[in-house]
Amino acid sequence: MKAMKPLAIETLGLSGHRILSSGLGFGDNFSGAPFFDMLCNDALPSLRDLWLADIDNFTSGIRELVRVINLGKLSSLESLDLSETGFYDD
Repeated sequence: MKAMKPLAIETLGLSGHRILSSGLGFGDNFSGAPFFDMLCNDALPSLRDLWLADIDNFTSGIRELVRVINLGKLSSLESLDLSETGFYDD
């Protein structure tokens, strides 16, 4: 199998996409692991800004995102928008 060429994407805006909370599974039954593993340095080495605002049922997705960041897989990330995800709610 031929290796995938890294993409030069610097900003990925997925805010408000309902497919993320249903189809790709940031809901109760899916952790979001496959999605965040795709965002690793190998595939998107230039990713600086990730916009994930206004995504419903994102709690498990945030846990998975934190795991990926802690593993150093998003080392170029400078800006992360999690507004209106419920993450900041009291």
